Amino acid sequence: MYLVRTPALRALRGQIAQTGHELATVLRGLDGLAAEREDGARDVAVRHARRFAFDAALARIVDALDGYLAALRGVDAFAEAVPALATHERSVKARLDALLEGVGVECTLEVALAHLAIQWRNRRSHTGSTNRLEQRYVAKIRAAEPQLVAHARGMTAKRLLDHFEASRSPRPRELAALARAVRESCAQADGALVLVADPEAYATWALRSAFTVEGAAGDAPARLEQVWAQGPDKRGGRLAQLLRERGFAESPAAAEQGELPDEWIDDLAHSGVREVGARLGLLEERREGRDPP
Repeated sequence: MYLVRTPALRALRGQIAQTGHELATVLRGLDGLAAEREDGARDVAVRHARRFAFDAALARIVDALDGYLAALRGVDAFAEAVPALATHERSVKARLDALLEGVGVECTLEVALAHLAIQWRNRRSHTGSTNRLEQRYVAKIRAAEPQLVAHARGMTAKRLLDHFEASRSPRPRELAALARAVRESCAQADGALVLVADPEAYATWALRSAFTVEGAAGDAPARLEQVWAQGPDKRGGRLAQLLRERGFAESPAAAEQGELPDEWIDDLAHSGVREVGARLGLLEERREGRDPP
């Protein structure tokens, strides 16, 4: 099996997609409200509400990015492969920079727009904020004018950056471009991260988390024993399923993808429950040695 993506990336994509659905629902409601009557005061209120909705959506997008970075930091295998991930820096920008530099992702248009999303969120969410976008990202956005036009007809680098500098709410096309950029830049980083992470170290963490999810750590041994009440073949199948749910696949996404040997899962499946619990860090290993499967 091969580690091809992280659960954190799936969560980020889901949160961004859900934000889009919720924003569309809010905007439909505001359109209906505006159509009810022709009233100048009501029109002003609807315009303000639309701006609020766009600001809230932008904040949710950046929050999804923040959550993605936090999730990666909590995985030992990733922190070992990219020590910069272990930083306790609170800044989303600094942690994104640490990840991208740690895995060798270059400054693409998506990366530049992701940084723009962070600074734009800060300006709209924090009163008096005058966060600046680094010049290298400004230059990348300006140089990628054809890509911008392809992604959103009518959107130019100048209009985008001028709107940001004016600290106004993002327009619908701008918000869509920022959401796409956060999603794609994280996908770029994710693809590079799984190439440098040790598959066995990650698989150990993934199974440990699988048995402790949605419950206290003290419940994990009982969950493990439920699986081990079955025969070795069924145990192995269940372990493989848990790994697939956490980013493993049968085929590599890249030629240089590290492989988790089938023997690794088979060895776990044929080991005793206490030994497996100790290997996964769920309980202390007995000193008498290997217990019967």
